Amino acid sequence: MRSDAAYGLWNWDRFACVDGVGEGFIFDDYLDKTTGVNAYFTPNEALSVGFHLPLDLTGAHSADVVTKDDGTAESDPYVSGSLTDAWLSSAVVFAYKIDSVGTAKAGLKLNNGTTTEKAIMEDLLGKDRVAALEKAGTSFSESKIYNRDKDGKDVKTWVEIAAAFELTSVENLYAALGVVIPTLNTKPIKANAYGKYSVNEQLAVHAVVGTKINEFDAKDFGKKATKDLFNGFGFLAGVGVDYALDGGIALFADARYANGVYCGKNSDADAKADHFTLGLGATKGFSNGLIGVAFEGSTNKGGRYALKPNDKGAQDKFSWEIPVKFEYWF
Repeated sequence: MRSDAAYGLWNWDRFACVDGVGEGFIFDDYLDKTTGVNAYFTPNEALSVGFHLPLDLTGAHSADVVTKDDGTAESDPYVSGSLTDAWLSSAVVFAYKIDSVGTAKAGLKLNNGTTTEKAIMEDLLGKDRVAALEKAGTSFSESKIYNRDKDGKDVKTWVEIAAAFELTSVENLYAALGVVIPTLNTKPIKANAYGKYSVNEQLAVHAVVGTKINEFDAKDFGKKATKDLFNGFGFLAGVGVDYALDGGIALFADARYANGVYCGKNSDADAKADHFTLGLGATKGFSNGLIGVAFEGSTNKGGRYALKPNDKGAQDKFSWEIPVKFEYWF
């Protein structure tokens, strides 16, 4: 029941602003997140219902001692791996197909669990910046805590609400829009769109747009209260082309841009957190496999390898690689 935006560079090395923009980009696969029990029902030809319960039958269940927002400690009532904990991490999804129009989807994903202050700050600022702050004398606790909202209050459970629509009524066009709204206000609202238009049997054109609304923006970290920094707007846009030649040869080109908030939770121009990523390549198909070669590049060190930072400590170099792909199907 997943809805994707998997094209172009998603099928190669998924670095920079390609990472995370592919499978499940429009509507996530809530039924295949963890081990456990999945149930899938089709009451009629139009309606599908799915349910996921992440059961752990190992018997190795233990409660964490958690530091609450008032500084006191308690035993986590939601024991990891227990049945109660599983219900509070479950998901339910629905899909309804409208003939000659498209498919509507909806989902609810429950979340609970514990984290640490250090883990939260690494998620917001990045591990390198947290390590630099620790080296300068700032300490971050690694004691277990609940997830917390932007006011620092405990949030033991929260919900992710998802909805999507796939339009298939227009000939040769596939278009999809998805929205994710979390009830935890330190998580961004996401609205994503993807479209593919098949011009003819050889040529297909792709377009993708992604947004993160009320994302954390580290630009004014240290100048403003942390709770006032969850106002960033992350934006991504990309286009791609596939072209099929005779003899099983296929060409692709892909270009995408994502701003600093989308890629690195930082709109400061000096941070060099944004990425312009591009790629092009070719594959040659055989009866039971293919071989291919491509070029990929990204601004601001979007690649896999460490490069020398500039005099402000930011990674501003262009990264590139030439991946070679072999696939064999048994």
